[in-house]
Amino acid sequence: MREGGGYACLALASIASLPKEAQDAFAGIADFTRDCMDIADDVGQSEYLNWGDILDETIAKLETAGFCLCAAHRHVRVTNKSWRDQTPMHWHITYLLASPLAQPASKVAVSRKVELG
Repeated sequence: MREGGGYACLALASIASLPKEAQDAFAGIADFTRDCMDIADDVGQSEYLNWGDILDETIAKLETAGFCLCAAHRHVRVTNKSWRDQTPMHWHITYLLASPLAQPASKVAVSRKVELG
C-alpha cells in the first residue's frame, strides 16, 4: 500500500512466549491489519470506521488475556546493490508487539539493516 509517497510495511514480534489466548488475539490483530492494508486504497472512510470497531474488539481480547498492543513506527529508505536504478524506496514500517498490561513496551529494538526476503 502506498502511503504518503512511500510503502507501508507491517513487522510483527514473535508471539511464541505468550499464553494461547494472547497468541490468538495477537494473530487476529495481525491478520486483520494485513487484510486492511491490502484493500485500504479501495474503500471509503465509513469502512475505516468499521475497521476501528473490529480492531478495538480484538484488542480487548488481548487485554482480557493480560496484554496490551504496542506499536512503533520507522521510516527507512531501501535500496539494493543489484538494482539498476539505485533510487531508494521509501518505506514506513509499523512494528506490532504485545506487552504485559502492567509493563507496556516503551522502546522497541529493531535491526538497523532492513532486508528483503
